[in-house]
Amino acid sequence: MNQTIQILFEGIGQCSPEEKANRLAAIGRYMRSGADNTHNEEIAQTVQELVNLLPLEDNLIIRKLLFRNISAAYTQTSGLADIQLTPILEMLNESGPVFICNTLHLLSLTYNIKYSPVISRYLYYADDKVREVAINALTFMQHKPSQKRSWDYSFN
Repeated sequence: MNQTIQILFEGIGQCSPEEKANRLAAIGRYMRSGADNTHNEEIAQTVQELVNLLPLEDNLIIRKLLFRNISAAYTQTSGLADIQLTPILEMLNESGPVFICNTLHLLSLTYNIKYSPVISRYLYYADDKVREVAINALTFMQHKPSQKRSWDYSFN
């Protein structure tokens, strides 16, 4: 991992929300600068670190930034097949609709069929928005584009 990114991750758990937001913004800029895929391994390491941070974060704004950075990486690079999303998946049963929607969106960006059963569990969820996102996620996964994805859904 890039030394600058390592420094940004150091002690991020003990930072104020404002400092975390600034560090996550800098990490996001770094990942967006890798649109030419010249450093997929560094991007993958950074994304895995972001995934690992998510369960430790209670602040909703910081969670949103984490999801945004992870999702942005999936839309810009194809070298993320080995990312372990288990820390996020383990939180689904105890999470609210916003977290579930963000997770389902993220799972769709992986285009990994192994996540279809996870997404399918939410097709009949009580919340209308969660059901809609689950349907869209499954539909999205079926249409893997041959080129980089450059769009992003709005986050709740």
